[in-house]
Amino acid sequence: MDFREAYRFITSLKRFGGGRGLDAIERSLASIGNPQLHFPSIHVAGTNGKGTVSTILETVLRLSGLRVGLYTSPHLLRINERIRIDGKDIEEDAFARLIEDLSPIIQREGLTAFEALTLAAFKAFGDEQIDIGVIEVGLGGRLDATNLLRSSLTAITTIDRDHTAYLGESLREIAMEKLGILKKGVPLITGVERVELRDTFDRTARERDVPIHYLDDEAEYRLDEISLDGIRFFYRSADRVLPDLFFPLTGPHQARNAALAVRALELMGPLFGVKEEIVRRGLGAVVLPGRFQVVRRSPYHLICDVFHNPHGADAVRRTLSMLFPGRSVRLIIGMAGDKDLSGVADALSPLLSTVITVKSHLEMFDRDIQWADPGPVFRERGLPVAEATSMAHALDLAASRAKGVDIILVGGSFRTVAGAILHLKNV
Repeated sequence: MDFREAYRFITSLKRFGGGRGLDAIERSLASIGNPQLHFPSIHVAGTNGKGTVSTILETVLRLSGLRVGLYTSPHLLRINERIRIDGKDIEEDAFARLIEDLSPIIQREGLTAFEALTLAAFKAFGDEQIDIGVIEVGLGGRLDATNLLRSSLTAITTIDRDHTAYLGESLREIAMEKLGILKKGVPLITGVERVELRDTFDRTARERDVPIHYLDDEAEYRLDEISLDGIRFFYRSADRVLPDLFFPLTGPHQARNAALAVRALELMGPLFGVKEEIVRRGLGAVVLPGRFQVVRRSPYHLICDVFHNPHGADAVRRTLSMLFPGRSVRLIIGMAGDKDLSGVADALSPLLSTVITVKSHLEMFDRDIQWADPGPVFRERGLPVAEATSMAHALDLAASRAKGVDIILVGGSFRTVAGAILHLKNV
C-alpha cells in the first residue's frame, strides 16, 4: 500500500459513527496493546482555539527537550499532517505502512475514518516511544475516539455553538459533551468565558473528582501590540510573570489562546518543568497555517482563515478591525451546509464590500461534504454576491475588483482555505 492507496482507503471509510459509542475503537486499541496508555498526554477540547493551544503546547514541550507526539484534525493540505512526531509530519511511506498494517483491524471493526486515524496515531506514538502526547479532540469529546487516553491534564478552550447536529443545540449540551473527556483526579484548565456555564463545569468537576482551574481566575494577560506578524502580550500568574511575549499568530483572541497554553504548561510543572526561556522560544516558534495567514501583502492584502462558526468569524472581524480600520474587505467564502452561516454573516457583514461564493473541488478528507449556498444569506444583508466556478475563478474575480487598499479574505472551511493556498503556490 503506497501513500495514495492509504489515503483512498481512509477516505473510503464512513465519516461518522452515528453515536455508536467507543466499543469498536476500544477493542481495536486493545488488540494492539493500548499504546495510548503508555505515554502521558494533554487532552485538548473546545469549540475554537484547540488547534492553536495544542500546537503551542507541542512546540514548547518539544523545545524543552521532550519527544512529543501531536495529533490534530482536520488537516489543511495533506492527511499525514494530523500525526506529528518531533515537530514533523509522519512520513508518507510510514503513514502508508501504518495504515496497511492496521487495515485488517479497521475493516474487522468497521472503524470510521477518524477512528482509524486515531488508532494509527496512537500506534505511531507508542512505536516511537514519545515522552508525551498532545491530543486534540476531533468532535465533541464524550464519544470522541481520542477519549480512551489516560491523560495527565485536560484543557477545554471555549464553548460555543458548532456541530449542533451532533453535540446538541444548547450551550449546556455542548459543554457536557466536551466535559465528557474529564478523567477522575486529572486537572482541568479551561478558558471558558460564559458565566452561565460555570455551574455545569463546577458540578461535573465535583462529580468526577477533577481539580478545575479557570484561566480568568488564575492568570492575567494583556494584549500590548498587534501587527500582521503577530502579537506581543503580557502574562502573569501566581507562578511567574512574563512580560513582552511574542506570538506569531495574530488577533486579540490569540493572546487568550497563548495564555491558556502557558497556564496549562505551568499546571504540568510537576511532570515537566518548563523554563521561561523555553516558553518564550516556543511561543515565538509556533507555525500554524490557515489562522489569519497573510498570503500576500502587495498589491493588496490576501488573508486566509479557517473560521467556520460565528465565534471564529467574530475573531476574524475583530482582528481585521484592529489591523485595517476602515478598509474594504472582499470575502471569498465556502462553507459546509451544517454550519451557522447566518451567524457567520452577521459577524462579518459590517466589514464587507463584496462576497464571492465558491465550492471547493479539492480531493480532501471530507469527500461527502454538503456545501452551503451563502449567496442568499449575504444578499439579505445588502451585499453584492458573485458566484465563482472554482477557487482560481474566485481569486481572479476578487483581484480584478480589488484596489490597493482592499483586503481579500478567504475562509469558511479548511477545504476552502487549502484551495486558495494550493492555487497561489502554483501561480
